[in-house]
Amino acid sequence: RMAIDQMIQTSDEAKKADQPVRGPSAGSLEPRVPYKDVLEDISIPMTACTFQTGNVFYECVFTVVNPDAIAANWIYLIFSLLTLTLGTFTIAACQTVIFWLKDFQTDDAKER
Repeated sequence: RMAIDQMIQTSDEAKKADQPVRGPSAGSLEPRVPYKDVLEDISIPMTACTFQTGNVFYECVFTVVNPDAIAANWIYLIFSLLTLTLGTFTIAACQTVIFWLKDFQTDDAKER
């Protein structure tokens, strides 16, 4: 409780002195910009999802589990395609959010 009160007091003092409020990283004096946090929170998992979706794409292209077991090939291919579809949808959704955040004209509009 005391730490929160101290942070609020520090924030109020910085506003009164027209100094930037401490940002999310410890000790930084950069102004806090909420939409940049959202961009970072979306970009990092999207990068990992892009990597995994690329791997699944190559699994779909070179699918041969067992030439003698056709059922196993189909099951493997179905789940690979399902994973590829979900990964592609996730990448498209993340890119859409990033596009619209960057497309706003002002920082105030980006924060809402």
